[in-house]
Amino acid sequence: MALEGILSGVGVEILKKLSSQASAYLGRLCGVKDDLDKLKSNVKSIQAVLRVAEQLQIKGNDHSLTDWLEKLGDVFYDVEDVLDEISTEALRREVMTRGKNAKQVTIFFSNSNQLAFSYRMACQVKKINERLDVISQEKEKFHFNNPVGIQNVLSYPKGMQRNSQSSLRVDQKIFGRVDDMNNLKKKLLAEDDKVKANVSFIAIVGMGGIGKTTLAKSLYNDKQVSDCFKTRIWIWVSHQFDTKTILGKIIESATVKKPKVDELEPLNTKLQEVIGGKKYLLVMDDVWNENENEWENLKSSLMHGARGSKVLITKRDSKAISRIETIPLKDLTEDSSWLLFKEMAFEESDLESTNQNLIKLGKEISKKCGGIPLVIGHIGRLLNGKTSVEYWEFIKENDLLNVTREENNNDGHVISTLKLSYNHLSPNLKQCFAYSSLFPKEYRITPTELIGQWIAQGFIESSNEGKSVEDIGKEYLNELCWRFFFEITSTSREFSFEDNELCCMHDVMRDLAREVAGKKLYVRGDPNNEYVVSEQTRHISFEYEIVSWKDVLSKLHQAKGLRTFLSLAESPITNGVLDRLVSNFPRLRVLQIFDVSKSIKKLRHLRYLKFTRMDAGKSLPNCITELQTLDLTDCFSPVYLPRDIKNLVNLRYLLSYSKYIDAVEIMEKLTSLQTIRYVLLDCKKFDKVKKFSKMNCSIESSLQIIGLEQLRFFTSRVKLVNLKNKRVPHVKLEFKNDNTYDGDDDETILEGFEPHRDVKCLDIEGYCGVGLPNWVSTLHLLTEVFIKNCDRLQHLNQLSHLQALKMLHLWGLKCVMSISEWIVTLTSLEVMDIRNCWKLKSLPKEMQQLKCLRKLGIHGCPQLKERCKEGGQDWPNISHIPELYLHF
Repeated sequence: MALEGILSGVGVEILKKLSSQASAYLGRLCGVKDDLDKLKSNVKSIQAVLRVAEQLQIKGNDHSLTDWLEKLGDVFYDVEDVLDEISTEALRREVMTRGKNAKQVTIFFSNSNQLAFSYRMACQVKKINERLDVISQEKEKFHFNNPVGIQNVLSYPKGMQRNSQSSLRVDQKIFGRVDDMNNLKKKLLAEDDKVKANVSFIAIVGMGGIGKTTLAKSLYNDKQVSDCFKTRIWIWVSHQFDTKTILGKIIESATVKKPKVDELEPLNTKLQEVIGGKKYLLVMDDVWNENENEWENLKSSLMHGARGSKVLITKRDSKAISRIETIPLKDLTEDSSWLLFKEMAFEESDLESTNQNLIKLGKEISKKCGGIPLVIGHIGRLLNGKTSVEYWEFIKENDLLNVTREENNNDGHVISTLKLSYNHLSPNLKQCFAYSSLFPKEYRITPTELIGQWIAQGFIESSNEGKSVEDIGKEYLNELCWRFFFEITSTSREFSFEDNELCCMHDVMRDLAREVAGKKLYVRGDPNNEYVVSEQTRHISFEYEIVSWKDVLSKLHQAKGLRTFLSLAESPITNGVLDRLVSNFPRLRVLQIFDVSKSIKKLRHLRYLKFTRMDAGKSLPNCITELQTLDLTDCFSPVYLPRDIKNLVNLRYLLSYSKYIDAVEIMEKLTSLQTIRYVLLDCKKFDKVKKFSKMNCSIESSLQIIGLEQLRFFTSRVKLVNLKNKRVPHVKLEFKNDNTYDGDDDETILEGFEPHRDVKCLDIEGYCGVGLPNWVSTLHLLTEVFIKNCDRLQHLNQLSHLQALKMLHLWGLKCVMSISEWIVTLTSLEVMDIRNCWKLKSLPKEMQQLKCLRKLGIHGCPQLKERCKEGGQDWPNISHIPELYLHF
């Protein structure tokens, strides 16, 4: 098992379970108290030397030690499964007898059933103790004396350096690339008359971790570059290089929609609509292609842009891109390496008081990082906050490998050095990072989903400080992001209302995850190619569609202890096949699958369940008592939760955008629920709106309140509503549009639905007031506002206080005649979208001062046609904006 350093973490969790008050109850329940006590003693004796054993495995290559740890790992996982099964049975009995009288309970749980379960558990615990006895005896041959410097120097941090409230995003400064940056920018902005083609290609070439993507991102977001190219597109390519796939990615990135066609000719036609006649910049990140013909085919598809268009490629080598200008990125100089290391390892405020010995050691360590920014960042963050000179010396002299690279073996040396940073993670963080080896390159996952899966696997260590397991999971993710194991990207899209954070990984870090996870415990299955499954396989994922479920189930037959099954692509599955999957792998904790079957209720350990699709009208089975996360995000058909949803007593996350789910009823019945993704409230059922006001549950994505017009003649009810305590990113307040209504109640109603001041996105639709509510001006964190079909609205000056606003959508505002000088205060505004504002007569000259404004769309505003065309009266007010979409 190549997964170094995690078994001690598993052992700690086992001991916690065995030491809990619940353990004594479980022992009495199943008649295994003495056996559980012996199990606890066995685990303790092994735990006492396990840390040393794992460190010796990291340092050496002792196959017998590796075999011993693998056997121990198998037993530890079986211990967890047995303890979970006993715990689950106890919980099931509590749930199923709740509200029943003594006679009903006696009928439900006969003596024979209880005895059978107790006997089975007792046998399993005895067998585990016998296996642990053998393993404990075998440990003596390794003579686990504490080697000098292992436990006293390589101590894991007792707490996370980042708390759950820290930002997941880590700003990446660029060091030592000024010349490269200026050179590339000059080439991107140049229009060479000697070049015949409209589109030219440039490749940034260099080894993994050298900074190609960081440099490309900096150029992509550069003001001069964005001003020069009206259309900018970014795609991630990786190993899968075929023209059709890449054309689809380009179209999706540019239009924010997956193309409905997948054949080459219609894809080319659609691409011409996207880039034809436009001066565009396309960044193709992480290209691995070595097929010259495929590359030439793609180039011919990209040649229809306006003159000066550029394609910027990042690639590890220059193979298969002949006749393209390449810019090789060299290692950072010693001076630049030190500047980057200093930024990562020291807090600027503490630098003057820092021990000069650490400064000297830091300069020596930075030299050993080989000028590779990714390595320097990792080692710097590893040492950040450590003040022991002994520790720094130990890293320098014992652990840090010189990155003396040989041709064709660059990446291996980088990974070896990065592995040092991994080795110094706590066991829990190691498990979390290794788990990511299940996801393919380019895969994006929300923090909520990733943390939910960590919780389901038991990777999150419980806290004695009153913190929720979710908060601890956020701390773990913050720590891993801060140490550059993960990156955070955004789904923020042009003219869109969504801005969700997604977790991803640098391709080199993904390679590291695969290495530390090994080939047995974690398996990435490719149904189209060979992959190896063994008895030790606990987690498996499938990136591509599963065509033959029979072959997959046949290969997985050995993995009796399988805990994770992730079908990441849509793979249709019949009820019969799903029933076999459930029957063969009863220990599943995490399941991501295409559709639902009643047999899922047999998965007694299941804690995380995600459906990539669910047929309309289907409902979930009633009794999955251990389930913590239910993810229906990708299910767009009407789906129904179980009638007895109260039995899902451990459900903490409900992730769904379904309008058919009664969120208030669920929150009433499920007291453990921590987070719900989307809440829809209808003012026709005002009692539920009132109840919601008093409930405590985090809303991850959006709160939508419809039917506000129902309160027009009952405005006194508004006082019964309080949304100010509901922290939610996106709030939508919706009146049914009524052209005949001319009263003043809407202003009173909307004033009463003031949201929490931390709201990021606000959507108001169908409102018939003349001015916006006063509370709008207090929402200083708003980044996006969408005002739609508000027929009587005339004044927008409440928006003038929103200095964080980045996107403003004004649709169907029939009475708005002007956008006045207040707009100059929107200094962060990047996108403005105006549609069907028929009476809008002009755009103010103050728009010239909006330096961040990069996109303006005007549709269906006839009175602006003459004023906003080139040479028109308002043309000077908008001509500086890089991307103009004018359709009057």
